[in-house]
Formats: sequence, structure tokens, C-alpha cells
Amino acid sequence: MRRALPFLLFAALGSTSAQADPTPCFGLHLAEAWKQGYDAFAAGQYDQAQDILEPLAENGFAPAQWLVGRMVAEGQGAQKDEIAGLMWLKLAGLAQIKQARPFASQLESRLDMAGFEQARRRQESWRAKHTLSCQDAGPVPTKFGDNGTIKKPAPQLMRWWSDFVIDATQRSPEAMPYLMTLPAVVFVGEGANASVTRHKGMPILMVNESLAERTMPESLEAILPAAREAVNEAALAAVFPTPVETYKGRTLRGHPSGDNQAFSTLMRKAIDMSDKLPPALRQKAGRVTQIRYEPAFVHGAASSNSNFSTFDPDAKISGGGTMVFQANPTMSSPAQGVMGLVQSATLAGRADLNVETATPQQAKTLRCLLAADAAEVAKALDMSPEIISAINRERRQINCD
Repeated sequence: MRRALPFLLFAALGSTSAQADPTPCFGLHLAEAWKQGYDAFAAGQYDQAQDILEPLAENGFAPAQWLVGRMVAEGQGAQKDEIAGLMWLKLAGLAQIKQARPFASQLESRLDMAGFEQARRRQESWRAKHTLSCQDAGPVPTKFGDNGTIKKPAPQLMRWWSDFVIDATQRSPEAMPYLMTLPAVVFVGEGANASVTRHKGMPILMVNESLAERTMPESLEAILPAAREAVNEAALAAVFPTPVETYKGRTLRGHPSGDNQAFSTLMRKAIDMSDKLPPALRQKAGRVTQIRYEPAFVHGAASSNSNFSTFDPDAKISGGGTMVFQANPTMSSPAQGVMGLVQSATLAGRADLNVETATPQQAKTLRCLLAADAAEVAKALDMSPEIISAINRERRQINCD
């Protein structure tokens, strides 16, 4: 029987009743159940944690697979089974739960080759299942919208999404905790097949409208990895504190699911380099009082080279505020970080050029301003001729004066 999926454009759905037994494995109360399970695990109440988290793991929810794997491997709340524990941890790692990987490596080092092969076979043959201990926790909480670039009518895309989710969760049960728990979906007419962005701390799945013209399996292959990123990120953010540090008067805010050590190291070096800029550029970079790390997840296309997505003004600093760093810190250079600082200050000083509402001419003006910043920083830092040439080539392509 088909499941009816209620949709509202840019509107939150109504609240539902309080959590009940059995465990909510998708929908509005999945995050609540996950946090209860995590808190029980952290308090050493392993029997309770297993009761809550095992159904989530069996239904394909990767954060729960990580904790169930740890508990099973150590015999916490369950009979000790290192092979089963490794299976759960490997599944979680494949779903980009980085916290699972060190424990998986420890187990692999303890198992002999026969045990390792048995765990691998279990992992490859594992399939999610809609367990009897799972229930529908109420309406699907998804909000819908578009970014103004789509060509198809929005109602048509929402009808396609309804059919897609029904087909995907019947075809691949492990998709249910993710597709039916997404907080927001925005359709776009260009860019990646699927990506994750954020608005006021809420992860948003961006879906290219062209996927509506593909087969359902092709669309699922493109969308599910990004949907996992969005829901897993929200789950980890609910239980892990945001790492915060201060360096030379600037606040560096990490991210629960990001490589915070690499981010911190990169931005410390960028701040040190910005201190050596000519006075005008140094003053501009100094307007950034906070750098917030929000890793960008892109599936089906190359990620943007931008080091920021938004710039939040700071009332205490004229023309200053927060740079939002999105790039992969392990693949970025401190010089790119310096460019991001200077470009962010440019954004702060041009409130008339709103990135989200800019006309084509305003968008061109903004790109030219940011390219000019990049060229100034590259010259000041004596960057390679190849980099300077690439920046100038971009300016010519944009037709900047």
C-alpha cells in the first residue's frame, strides 16, 4: 500500500504526539530517539541503548550502526561478537560516519584473516529491513522550495518527489530513515545532482530538477548519499558540542561532522599570513571576527572553489562579521583562506549585492569584485604565475572591466 506523503511549500508541518514504543525509525522523532539512545550509551546504560539503537541500525541509520557496532564488539548490552561489531562499524564508515573508522581499524587488527573475511561477507550481504520494532513517527517533516532557477513547475517536482520517495523506500529500505527525515528539500535548475547546504543551522538538500527525467534507480543513486549527509549531520550535531577556539582575536567554530583539526590548522596559518598583507588588505581581512566551518557535501558534480557561502554581519564591527568556510580543509591552502577573509569583508561592505537575490548584472558585479580581491591577495602573497594567470583568466571570462 502506498504511503501518503503530505507536502507544504516553505511551511512547517504540524507537531505530532510524544514518542511511544516502538522506536521511531524515521520522521519527526528519529532525532529524539537517536539522542535518547546516545545519552543512554554515554551514561553506560547499555541495555537501554541497545533497545533504542538496534532497530535504528537494522533500518539503516548509520549513526546508530556506529554505536551498536561498538557495543556488540565489547559485549555491552549484547553478547560479545567482534565480527558482528566490525560489520556494523564498517557499514557506518561507508555512510561517512568518521567516528566509526578508528574502532573498525582496532577490530580489524585483532581479528585473524578468517574472522576478517567473515565480517566482510556479512557486510556485503547485509540489507536493511523494516523491523517490527519500528514505527511511523508522524508526518514527514520535509519543507520544500526552489532557488528560482528551475524550469519545471514546483508542484510537478513535489509530485515527482513523492513518487520517488515511495519507490526508493520500497526498493531500498535503508533509504527510509534518510529520505523520510530530511528537514528541507530545495529544487535547483543548475549545479550538482544533489548537495547539502545550510540555512540558519539547518541542513538543506539541494536536488537538481534534471533528476526528475531519469530512472528512479538513477535518481536514488544520486540523491541518497547527500540525504545521508544531511540527516547524519543533524544527528551528530545533536550529541557533539561544536568545538570553539580563539586565535589572535578571531573565533574559530568547528563542525560536529567535519575535520576540525585540519580546519583549525588551515585558518591559523591563513590568519598569520593575513597579518603580512599590505595595510589596506590587512585591514579588510581583519574585519572578519569569526570563521565558521560548514563543510559542503556535493554529489554528482564538482564542488565550488569558494571558501564561504554566506557572510553574517557583526554589529560591533563596521563592515565585519563571520566568514563561513565550506571548502575541504585538507585540500585547501592557507592562501585560499586569506582570499576568503578578504572576499568576506567585500561581501560585508556590499549589502546591496545580496548573493541570494542578485540580478544577473549584480551577480556579475559581485563576481568581479571577488575576483579582484583574489588577484590582489595573490599578488601580495607572491603566489605562482599559474595561479595569478588563472585568476586573470576568470576575470576575462566574466568580462570584468
